[in-house]
Amino acid sequence: SINVDLESVDASGLRIPGADVVLHEIRRRELAPLLPFVFFEKSSSQIPSRYSLRRDPSFNEAAISADNVMDVYHNLLNIIGDRLSKNPSATITITGYREVLDGETDASLSLARAQAVKDQIQIAWGIDPSRMNVAAGELPPVQSNRTVDDGRAEHRRVEITASDPAILTYVIPQRVERSVTPKAVLITTAVRNSGAAPNISVMDDKSATVASASAASLSWSPDADAIAAILGGRSYTRGRVLADVDGASDERAFPIKADIRSVKFNGDTIRDSIVERYRLMFFDFDTPEINDFNGDAVRLIQQQLRTSSHVRVIGYTDRIGAPEYNQNLSARRATAVASAIKERIIPDVLDAQGAGATAIVDNDLPEGRWYNRTVLIEVTTPLEDR
Repeated sequence: SINVDLESVDASGLRIPGADVVLHEIRRRELAPLLPFVFFEKSSSQIPSRYSLRRDPSFNEAAISADNVMDVYHNLLNIIGDRLSKNPSATITITGYREVLDGETDASLSLARAQAVKDQIQIAWGIDPSRMNVAAGELPPVQSNRTVDDGRAEHRRVEITASDPAILTYVIPQRVERSVTPKAVLITTAVRNSGAAPNISVMDDKSATVASASAASLSWSPDADAIAAILGGRSYTRGRVLADVDGASDERAFPIKADIRSVKFNGDTIRDSIVERYRLMFFDFDTPEINDFNGDAVRLIQQQLRTSSHVRVIGYTDRIGAPEYNQNLSARRATAVASAIKERIIPDVLDAQGAGATAIVDNDLPEGRWYNRTVLIEVTTPLEDR
């Protein structure tokens, strides 16, 4: 005869009777708008080093850090190059601008900036130069406050437009962090009236072998990705351990469970719900109006909503302007987005508020000020409703 027993071994080596295998999964998903501007230093046509530009065969925009929208933005030229290579019929136009109030009086500077961006995309990504048109102007069509340094710095830029909206659409970085407990499952056998070594098999819910040994005991270390594959999106299933020797056998079932959490804007994790984070940008300087670019993102949010969703909308501004004015402007931006969200479905909870000029990213960079003119939307939906 044979008997089989299971113990869990935790990270400290402590043994606990039984074997509850738990997949811990933390999901991060955030829609990040892609600002199609490249900013330059005063009187320079050299692309600043903070912009990443390299051709990597393994480049994947979805794998860019979901925690910092600047990591997405500073890969702008890589993202555009990658998308152009995958969409051979698309073309782009690169238009350079300059700020004459900062001494940039040479008209050739605008074109030099546009040409620098074109050359770098061509060199790094091998894009046919005939697919990239260059143009030049003095001031961009959407302007900031020219009476302050911050505003003028935002005019030293190149703007990129595309024939296909897919080239400049938002990025959705996603990251899943997985771990599994216990550290190991110790499987031991007690054999009577046989001198043979028992066969031990760990199997999933479809009786596929996960681990095996011909020995009196087996220490099985569950792999997080393998457990995720066994669960296949379910929150619970069962595995089993089978031991046999000389025609005698014994088996034990054990639970396999999922502990799924999502990350909120404040860093907290929430269990049994999906948290999706959206960032609406392209609020032009000193306006709460939702433009066409943000309209695509609003429609995406509307599609993801359920009546059981909890939605939090927070409006922001850059640091230019008086605090009281910025507080009001940020609240108007949040209210405008909340109203647009409710046009399709009214969620269980919808909270809209303004945070004024609270910095989300670096206000010292011109792109940082654009990304601070934003509304953050956090949608929390119970797993059972997704």
